Amino acid sequence: HVQATPEVGFFANYSTSFETPTTVELGNRLGGAGGFNPDLDPMTGKTFEFGARGTVLDRVSYEASYFHTRLENELIAYENPSSLTYFQNAGKSTRKGFDLVARVRAHDLVTVQGSFTKIDAEFDEYIDRNANDFSGKKVPGLAPKQGQGSIRFGPAEWFLEVGAEYTGQM
Repeated sequence: HVQATPEVGFFANYSTSFETPTTVELGNRLGGAGGFNPDLDPMTGKTFEFGARGTVLDRVSYEASYFHTRLENELIAYENPSSLTYFQNAGKSTRKGFDLVARVRAHDLVTVQGSFTKIDAEFDEYIDRNANDFSGKKVPGLAPKQGQGSIRFGPAEWFLEVGAEYTGQM
C-alpha cells in the first residue's frame, strides 16, 4: 500500500491459494461406489490485484480495483446416471474483472453504500470425461455483473439497514 496523498492510496496484492476438496466433494464417485474419490486433486490459484482507495471531503470513501485470477484443477459438479452428484477437476480457468465500492456518510446517522463487480470467467483448458472441449467457454454459476446497495439509519451501536442486490444473468 502506498499513500500518494492523505486522501488517496494505491495498493497491489499477489496471492496464491490451495483448496482441498471437501468431504462432500470427495464422497461420491462417477460409478456410485462408496469411499473417497481418489481422482480429485486440490484446486490451486494465483491472483494479482491492484487498485486505489481514498476519501473525499471526509464524507465519501471509495475503492476501485482490478483482479486477475488463474485457477488449476477447479472442482466441477456432475450428476451420474443414478442422479448422484459427484465432482471432477477441470483443467485451467481465468477470472478477471473489477470492483467498485463507494460509501457516503450523508448525515451523522445516515450512510449510503453501493458496490459493483464485473467478472469475466472462462475455461482456458477443460475437456470433460465425454471428450467435450469447454476451452474458451464461460465458467457456469458466476454472474458476469453484480451490484449491491444499502442505506443505514442510526448510530453505530443500533441501526436499521435496507439493502438491495442485483445479480446479472448466469
